[in-house]
Order: sequence, then C-alpha cells, then structure tokens
Amino acid sequence: MRQFVFVCCLTGSLSLRFAGEVCAQKREVTKTRILAGISSPELFHVGMNTDLSKSSQLAFSTGVFYSPGTPWPSISVEHRLYLGKVDEDMERKKWFFRQGITWFPSGDDVVGTLSVGLDLKSKTNYKGWTVDLGLSGFIAHPSKSDPYYVNDYRYRFIPALRIQHFMYFSKKQKHP
Repeated sequence: MRQFVFVCCLTGSLSLRFAGEVCAQKREVTKTRILAGISSPELFHVGMNTDLSKSSQLAFSTGVFYSPGTPWPSISVEHRLYLGKVDEDMERKKWFFRQGITWFPSGDDVVGTLSVGLDLKSKTNYKGWTVDLGLSGFIAHPSKSDPYYVNDYRYRFIPALRIQHFMYFSKKQKHP
C-alpha cells in the first residue's frame, strides 16, 4: 500500500512539474469546463476542470451514491497529464494520464486513483465525453466494518472506470 501512495505522489508531482514547465514556455489561454458523470470511485458526480496548459488539467468534483439507508458523499481532486498529438477538432491532446484522490467523509475513506483515458468531442461545439479506466487503491480506512472486508481480508484495490460529459463555460478566446 505504501508503494501505491508513493507512486501516486511521485507521478502527481512529476506531472505538475512538467505542466509548470510547459506553462512557463508558452502562455496558453485557460479554459474552464463543467462536468457530470458516473464512476468508480467518485460515484455520481459534478465538478469543474480548468486547463493549466494544453498538456495539463486540474479538476475538482463532488459526488454522492445512495446505498440502503445511507448516502455516500465524495469529494475529489485530480490532475490530468495529456499525451500525444494535438487533435485539430478539439484543439488539445486527446489521451491523458490521470492521478486523483477521493475522500468519502461519511466513512472517512481516502482512495487514490491512477487511470488512462480519452476525451471525445461531441458534434456540438465545446461539449464532449471523457472515458477512462484504471486502478483505485484505499489509502486510509478507519475500521474493518465495511463491505470491502470478506473473511477478514481487505480488498485494497478496485477498478476505476469513469464516463463523464463536459461542457466549456465559454468559447476559447484567440489572441493575435
């Protein structure tokens, strides 16, 4: 488990360092978008992304899932490092590597996520879909009285799968 936390921290810091270097080399007009989706571990969620550059994006979201008798709220923060060529239709790179952390206040769980995904443009301008797949690991959990314990064994990793719809707040401004 410590290795997973170390890998999450290392990849996140390296990605943010790379993003900072890209931003320092060339000023980009930032874009912000709202999103809504369903995923594991973020559940049904809404949030906001902001582009740090064409290669880097930071996101915040909040979600909820209802199990019998108890809602499970979640709060998530993530960073995406975009890879590959810039897609002309989207004016950005399509493929990304995501590092995220999700906190579930009702059970005090903390989950780290590493995934690979793709942004897909809709037919409507400034809208699209995000799909990603990866692995989530429990970083902190206070007790053994949760559904992930079976015969005194803790499932530390769960699959991370997410589908989101996004929409930009405004059109990209182009400077001469």
